[in-house]
Amino acid sequence: MAIGQNCEEAILKAARGAEIGVKDLNLPAFEKESDAKIRERVAQCTDQRIFAIYQALKRGLMSVEEIHNITKIDEWFLEKLVNIVNMEKETKEMLYPPRSFKMVDTCAGEFDAETPYFYSTTGGDNEAEAFLMEDSANKSN
Repeated sequence: MAIGQNCEEAILKAARGAEIGVKDLNLPAFEKESDAKIRERVAQCTDQRIFAIYQALKRGLMSVEEIHNITKIDEWFLEKLVNIVNMEKETKEMLYPPRSFKMVDTCAGEFDAETPYFYSTTGGDNEAEAFLMEDSANKSN
């Protein structure tokens, strides 16, 4: 799950958060595959399909309509992937880099959380950094 300021940001944060070693939708193994293999992968319903769809769009192999007809994935979502492709072409740096972490109060303020939940966001103070420093200081006392 990922939360972002828009769908494109949330998709990229979800890819990074999946902990599969990617920072965006460019799965290294798929970048090296042939166009025919990517087309084949688009038709396969797997957990890696989004990466194949992204490669197909990035390479211009298939249109949104073609992908929709094969996968039945809504065109609105596929257009968001096209937006990411276009943004990647415009910039060489990481799209929507996480800049800070915010803490979710998992104990509803009743007492201090020992294992808080953090989420990344594109602005504001880094609450994780302050928490880790405080936690480290408390453990050394």
